[in-house]
Amino acid sequence: SRRKEEFKKQYEANPLFQAQAVFSSREAKHDTIEDRRKEARKVWEQAHKKELVAYRADFYDKNKEKARQVNSAWRLANPGKMANNRHKRRTALGRSNFTNDHLWWLHQWQDGCCYYCGKPGGDEHLEHLICLSKNGENENHNAVYACGACNSSKLNRLYMIEWDSRFERHPVRFFHAKFLKELAQEFGLTAQEGHIELNGIKVFMLSTFAFSLPHGFTLPQFAAAKGECIFVWDFEWKYKKEQVLNVVKAKLGLQKSDGARKYTADLISSSEAFDFFEKYHLQGTRNASIYIGLRDREGAVCAAASFILSNSGVELARLAFKNHIAGGFSKLLSFFRKKFDIRDPIFSYCDTRFGEGKGYRKVGFVEAGETKESYSYVSGMGIVHRLQLSPSAMQEKWPHYSSEHSEEQNANAHGFRKLIGLPQKRYVLN
Repeated sequence: SRRKEEFKKQYEANPLFQAQAVFSSREAKHDTIEDRRKEARKVWEQAHKKELVAYRADFYDKNKEKARQVNSAWRLANPGKMANNRHKRRTALGRSNFTNDHLWWLHQWQDGCCYYCGKPGGDEHLEHLICLSKNGENENHNAVYACGACNSSKLNRLYMIEWDSRFERHPVRFFHAKFLKELAQEFGLTAQEGHIELNGIKVFMLSTFAFSLPHGFTLPQFAAAKGECIFVWDFEWKYKKEQVLNVVKAKLGLQKSDGARKYTADLISSSEAFDFFEKYHLQGTRNASIYIGLRDREGAVCAAASFILSNSGVELARLAFKNHIAGGFSKLLSFFRKKFDIRDPIFSYCDTRFGEGKGYRKVGFVEAGETKESYSYVSGMGIVHRLQLSPSAMQEKWPHYSSEHSEEQNANAHGFRKLIGLPQKRYVLN
C-alpha cells in the first residue's frame, strides 16, 4: 500500500512520468501479444505446411486475374520496396566476386561494344550471361558488357538457345588497338591499320571478340587476301607476350643466331621439357613419349623437341628454341633417329598463322596435305581448345548443358563463342 501511495504522488505531480508510464505499459503489453501471435502462427504454419501450400495454390488458380491485378498495382505503388526485394534476392544468391582488373580487361576485350549485337559503347550495362535466377554466378566468367536494348530484351533467357539479339548487327574493329600499340613499341615502329610491317611481312594483332561474333567474318576469310602475314590473337599477347615475341622475331629473322656445333643433343627430363615449352612455345607443353634437347656448355637447355610414338606413326609434337640455332632442328632429328633406331616416317603439323612451313622443308619434310579449318572457343577469360570441351566435360562444368543442343549452342549459352582458325599443314619426313 505504501508503494502504491508513492507511485500515486509521483504520477499526480509529474505529467512526463504519467506519459512514460502509460506508453511503457501499453508498448510492453502490445509487444507481448504480437510476439505471442507471431510465434503461434509460425508453429501452426510449420505443422500444416502441405495444407497451406495446397490452399494457396488452389486460391491462386481460382483468382488468377484478381491476384495479378493486385500484385501489379502493388508493384507500381511500391517501386522502392520492389528494388529492395530484388537487391535482397541477389544478395541471398551470392555476393559479387567481380574484380576491377577483370572488368577493365573485359571492356578492353569487347572494345567498348555490346557482347550480343556489337553496338559501339556509350550505353553499357554489366550483364550476367547466365541470369542469377538460373543459377548463374557472380563471378568474372559470367560477366559481359551489353547495350541497354539487348540487356532488357534478353531477360533471364539463355543466349543462343532461348534468345538471340534481334537488334541491328554492328561491324566491330578486327584488331586490338592497345596491344597493337604495345607490339609496335617492341620493334620501334608505328602501328598501321591493324598491323605493323617489318622486312616485308605484316604482323596483325587480331581481336578474338571481333572474330568470334556470330555475324562477323572469320580468320580464313580475312587471311585469304592478305598474303604472307603473321596473325597474333589478343589473348596470346595478354598471357604469353614473351612467347609471341620469340615466335615473331624467329619468323622475321631477328633472333640472335648460333651454330649447332656449340650445343650437345641429349635426352632431357619431362620436367625440364615442360618448363622449356611453357616458356618458349606459344601453345605450351604437351604430354609425349620422348623429350630431346640441345644443351649449351653450361648444361642449360636451349632447344627442345618432343615426340609421340603411337600406332599411327611418330609425331613431332613440340619444337621450340630459346634463340636461333642454325642446324639445330636437323641435329635434334638425327639424334632421335639414331638413339631409338627410328625408321618410320615422322609427321608434324605447321600452324599457318605464323608461316607456311619453310623450316620443315629445309630439313627434308614434304608437305602432305592440310587439316580442316580448326576452331577453339573464346570467352572473356581466354581461349579454350575444342578438344577440352568434350560432352562429358561440358556436362560436368556447365549447369545448363543439354544433349538436345549442339556443341556450339551449349558453349554459347555458357559464355564461349566459336573462334575459327586457319587450317594446319601436315608435313612428313620419310
